[in-house]
Amino acid sequence: MYELRRKIGLVLQEPSIFKRNLYDNILYGKLDSKRENVLDVAKRAKIEHKLMVNDYEDNKNPLSGGEKQRAAMARAFLKDPAIILMDESTSAMDKETENEVLHNFFQIMKGKTCINVSHRLSSIIDSDVILVLDQGKLVERGNHQELIKLKGKYYTLYNYSEI
Repeated sequence: MYELRRKIGLVLQEPSIFKRNLYDNILYGKLDSKRENVLDVAKRAKIEHKLMVNDYEDNKNPLSGGEKQRAAMARAFLKDPAIILMDESTSAMDKETENEVLHNFFQIMKGKTCINVSHRLSSIIDSDVILVLDQGKLVERGNHQELIKLKGKYYTLYNYSEI
């Protein structure tokens, strides 16, 4: 069971942030990591500026929702899992930050499996396969271009979204 867990990364909408500084929160992804690796993943997750602030545990400068999500993303980057599960993992990020973080994320995850549950189409548009559910039922399947050509549920959602 431990071997399987080591191969899976998890980034949630409301990630667990420990009552430690940000560096330690990221390091939890892979405890034997070198400092430069932690700094690199923090930079890729666009959270490195918060590493300089060491008073998170004093609650003087708490992390926002988007910063917590980026910290969890950095933790997952550091773990370098074969499989990553994401559930609304960028919902609290602004669009520009989300785009930058996801670009870095997709570079890291090349050749790996990622399952990304999201209502925000901008976070799934580059996925190899998109599954569209409606009231719990699978109604469409394909990549972005294929689903746009279908002019079905995804097409409607895409045209009404703010990408």
